[in-house]
Amino acid sequence: MNDPAMSQVCYHEVTRVAPRIWLAFGLKQDQEVYLQIGVPVLERPKDYRPSFALVGPGLPQAHLPLAVTLGMGARVWRTTRVRQPQFFHEPFTGTDSWILREARLEVPQAGRYHAVAFAPCDKPAKLWLAIGTEERCGHRLGCGRGNAV
Repeated sequence: MNDPAMSQVCYHEVTRVAPRIWLAFGLKQDQEVYLQIGVPVLERPKDYRPSFALVGPGLPQAHLPLAVTLGMGARVWRTTRVRQPQFFHEPFTGTDSWILREARLEVPQAGRYHAVAFAPCDKPAKLWLAIGTEERCGHRLGCGRGNAV
C-alpha cells in the first residue's frame, strides 16, 4: 500500500486456510494512521466480533494470537464489548456493513507497519479492514493473507 492516508478497504472471508488479513504500509515518525473494522450486514455475522492490531517498530509488546517478527510491538483493539454497531451503507458498491470499531494512532517511529484483522478462535465469517480517511477515486488495494509478519 503506497498511501495509508488514502481511504481503502479490504474484504476478507476468514477460513482455516486464511484466518487473518494483513495490510502493509510505510509510516513516518509521528504520522497518524486511521484503522476501522467491520462486518457485512448479514444474519450470521451479526454478533461476530473480530479484533485488529497495528504491528510495527516502536510499539509496546502485546499479546497476539499470531506470530510477529522479533523487535516488533503491537497495539490491539478488540470489539467484544460492542453491542450496537454503527450501520453504514457504501453507495459505490451498494453494500451494507456494521462498523465495529475505529482507531487513530500516531506511530512512535518511522518504518514498515502492518494492520492485521483476526477473528476469535479463527471462527469462519466475513469481515473487512479499512485504512485511511482521504477519499480518492481510481485506486485499488492489494490485500494480503497469511499468518505472520
